Amino acid sequence: MPHLATYVGLADHSERTLADSFRAIAEGHAQTVDVFHTCHTLASFSDEHRRQLGPVVARYGEESAGREVEEPERLHATGLARARAGEIGLLRDLQDLHVLATLVQTTWTVIAQGAQGLRDHQLLEVAMAANRGTTRQLAWLNTRMKAAAPQALIVSPPQPVPGAAARDSDGPRSGDDLVETLRRWEDFGAVWRVLQRDASQVTIGLFRCDAGEEVGRLVSGAPELISFLERRGPDGPAA
Repeated sequence: MPHLATYVGLADHSERTLADSFRAIAEGHAQTVDVFHTCHTLASFSDEHRRQLGPVVARYGEESAGREVEEPERLHATGLARARAGEIGLLRDLQDLHVLATLVQTTWTVIAQGAQGLRDHQLLEVAMAANRGTTRQLAWLNTRMKAAAPQALIVSPPQPVPGAAARDSDGPRSGDDLVETLRRWEDFGAVWRVLQRDASQVTIGLFRCDAGEEVGRLVSGAPELISFLERRGPDGPAA
């Protein structure tokens, strides 16, 4: 059954690549605590899938050459060998992990169908258990991408200015632009709050979707922004 051996090999190589990639992203984004710990945990899922696959490899063999088996390794080499920098880098790394995990899941789905045709209960159990584990990996990646998207796509990371409050890294922005930023932030389900206000300017904190971690600030005295805040109330939208 050479084709089954090819897919067994693809599953083994893909799980190994996925585990290595989760660890690479964990170490590359170690300053983001939840990413560091969760990626290491999810890497262990793939390690366990490979361990469970071991007896099947012993029975069916494993195709170790060929274009099909090389696919996950090519993906690892070009996209996930090391982490990208910054918020947008994290978002792209999570997307790459999602692509690889999807390959792993579809591979286990195909193997499960083959196991049913062969009435191989051991292989079917391995494939279904691995598929469930991969579903958990994908679920976390989806959730984490949603949390990362507002900061990565809307707000530029602040740059410290000696002797002054942190401002948007692109320099002074129009009041209309800042108002649009707040509206888009809300559209993504994230939260902003007025942190400080005086006669000349207002400081607004930008928070993740769970209203927990502050991920950026806007500081401005633009009339358009002040007028928007007066219409919305002193504390911003409800968390």
